[in-house]
Amino acid sequence: MVCYAVAFFREEMIKGGAKVQLYADSLASLLIVCALVYLMVNLEVLILRQAARRADEARAMAERMNKAQNRFFSSMSHDLRAPVNEILNLNEMILREEISPEVEEDSYDIRSSGKLLLNVINDVLDISRIEAGTLEIVPAEYNVGDMFSDLVGIFWTQARDKGLEFRINIDPEMPACLYGDETRIRQCLVNVMSNAVKYTTEGSVTLSVQPRCNGKELTVVYTVTDTGIGIRKENIPYIFDAYRREDEEMSRSITGTGLGLGIVKRLVDLMGGTISVNSVYRKGSNFVLAIPQKRIGEERIVTREIGQRPTASRNYIPTFTAPEASMLVVDDNRTNLMIVQKMLKKTGVQIDTAQSGTEALQKTLEKAYDLILLEHMMTEMNGFKCLRMIRKQSSGLCNKAKIVAVTANSDNATIAFYASSGFDGYLIKPFDSRTLEQECARLLPRDLVTLTGTADGEEDADSVRVRAYSAKERVRITTDSTSDLPRELLERFHIGIIPYRVSTPRGIFRDGIEIGQESLLAYLDKEGSSAESLPPEKDAYEAFFADALHQADNVIHLSTSGGVTLNGVKEAGEAAEAFENVSVVDSQAVSCGLGLLTLEAADMAGQGGTPEQIVRRLEALRRRIHCGFIVDNLHSLSQSGQISPLLHRLLDTLMMHPVLQMRGGKIHVRAVLFGTRHMVWHRYIRMQLRAWRRIDHRRLLVSYTGLSVEDLEFIRGELDKYFPFEEVIFHKVSPSVTVTCGKNAFGMSFLGKDPKSERTESAY
Repeated sequence: MVCYAVAFFREEMIKGGAKVQLYADSLASLLIVCALVYLMVNLEVLILRQAARRADEARAMAERMNKAQNRFFSSMSHDLRAPVNEILNLNEMILREEISPEVEEDSYDIRSSGKLLLNVINDVLDISRIEAGTLEIVPAEYNVGDMFSDLVGIFWTQARDKGLEFRINIDPEMPACLYGDETRIRQCLVNVMSNAVKYTTEGSVTLSVQPRCNGKELTVVYTVTDTGIGIRKENIPYIFDAYRREDEEMSRSITGTGLGLGIVKRLVDLMGGTISVNSVYRKGSNFVLAIPQKRIGEERIVTREIGQRPTASRNYIPTFTAPEASMLVVDDNRTNLMIVQKMLKKTGVQIDTAQSGTEALQKTLEKAYDLILLEHMMTEMNGFKCLRMIRKQSSGLCNKAKIVAVTANSDNATIAFYASSGFDGYLIKPFDSRTLEQECARLLPRDLVTLTGTADGEEDADSVRVRAYSAKERVRITTDSTSDLPRELLERFHIGIIPYRVSTPRGIFRDGIEIGQESLLAYLDKEGSSAESLPPEKDAYEAFFADALHQADNVIHLSTSGGVTLNGVKEAGEAAEAFENVSVVDSQAVSCGLGLLTLEAADMAGQGGTPEQIVRRLEALRRRIHCGFIVDNLHSLSQSGQISPLLHRLLDTLMMHPVLQMRGGKIHVRAVLFGTRHMVWHRYIRMQLRAWRRIDHRRLLVSYTGLSVEDLEFIRGELDKYFPFEEVIFHKVSPSVTVTCGKNAFGMSFLGKDPKSERTESAY
């Protein structure tokens, strides 16, 4: 570049040369540039090759580490779970003997502590697998009833010992067989239910199960509800963090690692599901797990069998007897061999044992066995190798015998490998006598097996309450008592109501429960009497939402307009923050306007709308709500601050009847009418309904205060004469609204059509 600059600006400094020299210089420059480019490209290629080689080495190292981690977890699972299996099963043998009450009590304590230790081991191993990225979801077919029976068996004793009621609420439409990762689903439910029992000191723990089908694809919703200590609102975002336990003061005496909910959250995410929690501190919690699975077959679950749980093991009766059947148990641990022999003693099965794979091969050459239990991890020869050699024995007598893998590794990937390797079944340590007998009865020749009873002895059906199924709603609509809806409509649409309060010098009364419209009007007729309407407090909203979530997965609450002086929008919104599945919608209406919007929301929920869809439609629909009132005077509105005192005195002096209209969520005086009461009402009705073609004719709500039967008949006649609606609903105004509008008032609310589409906005 310097040479070019000098040649251009100082041409006289360049000496002229021959044409040959000029071309020689250009060629030399070209060759130098090409050589440099060549070297640069080769250097880049060399760098990339070295980076690729390092990446391959790192990948190979990661694979070796992954395999090493899998071996480590498999070994740790075996080394930790195998001793627990021995402890629990030896303890089970003790419970079958004639022992003193003190020894029996100690044995039950050993069993509880052993199961607790097993849960801790599972949690630690699984969180390590998850963080290492080695845990996989392996779906398979499984029996739903068996899984729920096992869950009941785990928790019914714990709940009973704490004086808790343990309830099961399962949809009869629940399939009997599903395709999913049973091990991980069971683990999630065990962790959530374990917390529910731990943190509940009185009341109940309830497991509800509901399938949501879409052909063979379905989502199973598991809901665990307790009446325990609950969770503080500020702690809810952190409850799924591993190694963290909220409210240490209250949970100081609670055992566990603090890993449970962290594992549940990660497992549910791996299975493509969702988990949510709703809780009110010191009143209870509600965990909802939604896990997608596939339906297998058309058979449905038999719920009556799930609640039947065992009594004491001393009354043990085997599920079958098979004195003519022969079995070989292979394990390099003498204690494990002794445990299996004792467990199956009353079945009469002829049992031989072998303490190594070599000894097992020798015995299979000498005797034909109907069933072989083969330990997976043995020092001299592992179970896989022993299986292959038994199948390949040229003169062996057990080439086609049923062989069951016995393992302490509960990972589903390993279990799937057992099936693909030729095993006919598997037993996961620690297993109880019931599980062992069920597997033996399944695989032994049927002509040698006689079914006798249940492995658990007599049953105590009263220990678990299997509730008559009550389906949870997907979306429940709730509202304030100021919606002025009659009870029959609330029951028909399953609408929840939270009462406002009426405050008087005599006390505070709940709207419609502790005070009615007639008693309030009689009180207000007395000279000097005063009353005030109060919205529910935040704590009342929280308890109300928590109760609603027991019957539904989601709650949409329509609140009295935030534009009026006394409303609960703020309190309801703050209470809803404690829940994941509660939405609060400002209706921008009161009385019959709020009631009409609530009915429209209930229609949408009944047609299967999602919470998001319903909220969006309501926000658009509230602009189409027409809500107006005609009152005798503005005294009550002036006292509550809705109307200025000056306007009140002016209209009262002139004996006028004001017409009030909700606009933008606030109350405005739309018109003032003169004349007798019936004349004014006639004109008011025509004024409100004059744009008949732009009105949805399906539904009209009429709310009133202190009107006689003759007054109501006059209003109904006017409506029927000029403006026929498909449904006209009359209802008394709630006491809290009566405080504001006074006596001899009535209002109407209806829905306007969408002017753009000429369709009603409520069409869903």
